[in-house]
Amino acid sequence: MKLNRFNPNDFSGIFFDFDGTLRHNHPPALEVFYRIAADLGVVTDPGLQRTGERWVNEYWADSSELKEDIDRFGAWRENGEFWTNHARRHLLILGVPENEADTLASEITLRMRSEYEPVDCMEDDVLPTFDFLRQAGRKVAIVSNRSEPFQERVDELGLSRHVDLILAAGEVGWYKPDPRILQHAAGELDQDPAGVMYVGDNFHADVLGASAAGMTPVLYDPRDLYQVIDCVRIRAVGELRTWIEGC
Repeated sequence: MKLNRFNPNDFSGIFFDFDGTLRHNHPPALEVFYRIAADLGVVTDPGLQRTGERWVNEYWADSSELKEDIDRFGAWRENGEFWTNHARRHLLILGVPENEADTLASEITLRMRSEYEPVDCMEDDVLPTFDFLRQAGRKVAIVSNRSEPFQERVDELGLSRHVDLILAAGEVGWYKPDPRILQHAAGELDQDPAGVMYVGDNFHADVLGASAAGMTPVLYDPRDLYQVIDCVRIRAVGELRTWIEGC
């Protein structure tokens, strides 16, 4: 993971993405999507699924496709037409012929709505890592592309007492990879972006956004989706503590 590329003790602030980095769905939505697709005869392999996952990450990084679909179908939450179109796009990335993708997208969306009932979860190493960062005197922020405040979710996971700032993109109107949201968060905590490390799971939103903001990105990549990138990668949040203690 090349954790020796720089000294983490040079950073006074360590900021985190929320969904997919600290908070996870169990089971993951893509796991259920691929299971249903397989039930309907869509043939994939792990490599093709990773391609699909990378596309999903790019799509949700405030992409032009996402903006186009919101303009066309409206807000995505609880919007069947939006999600049917999203499934169709995903299937095309997987190589499904266009005429089949139209039919399958509707079936997958209906089944996802009836079968997918995720629960929030967090990896066991997150709280000890946040404990350590607090004791080490780091400024800690959680900066998410959520459209609405999510303090309650952070409270439920037991993270609030360790965090100096919780910020949703919708509160300021800038969505990662727009660097302004991360620069705003740094300003709120009186931090120079150059002294902040940003940890997130989405290469397009988090790594590119942090780099543009003048921060140092660390990609949380437990599934090795991005093996050939010029960025430090970790497979577990707990690696941060091990890394800092070893420097």
